[in-house]
Amino acid sequence: MAIPAGVVRVVLHGNLPGGEIWETGFWMDNTGVTDASLADALANIIAGTLNANDESGALAQMALEFWSAGMNWTEVRVYGYPNGGPKAAFVGLFTNPTPVAGSGTNQFPNQVALVLTLNTGLAGRSYRGRMYIPIGKGALDGMAELTPQLLSDFVTTWRTFFSDVNVSDTGRFVVVSAERGIATPLSAVKADSRLDIQRRRANQQAIRQTVSQPVSPHPA
Repeated sequence: MAIPAGVVRVVLHGNLPGGEIWETGFWMDNTGVTDASLADALANIIAGTLNANDESGALAQMALEFWSAGMNWTEVRVYGYPNGGPKAAFVGLFTNPTPVAGSGTNQFPNQVALVLTLNTGLAGRSYRGRMYIPIGKGALDGMAELTPQLLSDFVTTWRTFFSDVNVSDTGRFVVVSAERGIATPLSAVKADSRLDIQRRRANQQAIRQTVSQPVSPHPA
C-alpha cells in the first residue's frame, strides 16, 4: 500500500547545539490543501499556533521549559499528497523570521528527546504515531526521569495544540499507515517520564571525539 490520498505531512524543523538539526512531524487530512500556495498558508497557520503565548503554543512552551541555549525551531514544512504517495506533489514552507530559542545550560546530549505518542483508540502500530521532540534541560527526579509537573506541562501543551487546531477546522490530525494506506483520526496524546533517544538522529549526529586504546594481549 502507499500513503493515502488527501493527507499532508507537517514537519517541524530546528537547530540543536553544535550545528545539529532536529525534525519531527505529524499528519493531517481535511485541510483543503491542493497546491503549494495553500500548503504555505497551512504552514503559516500551524507555525502561528505553535508559537502562541498560551498553552496551544507547544514550541514556545518547549523553548521556555525544555530547551537550552542553541536550541530553536526554524521552519514548518507541509508536504501535500492530494493523490496519495509515495512522493509529495508539492511542499509548503513557513520560515520563522525570529527563531524561538531556548536558554540556559544544556543538560543532555543532542539525541535525547521526549516521546509523544499519538493514539487513535485502536490497537496496533498502524494506529499510533510518535513524535521525538528534543529536550535540552529540565528538572529530573531521583530516578533520573522527568518530574511530574514537567511531564504534565509537556503533554498539556501538545494536547492543547492538537485540540485547538482540530476545533478550528483548519484540518484534522490523523495517524497514517503507509503499509495499510489508511489515515485514522487522532484521539489522544501520551508521554511518560523517561527520556529517550531518537536512534536515527544519534546515527546521523557528527562525532566530535573518539578514543580507542589497545588491550594488552594474553601471554599464551
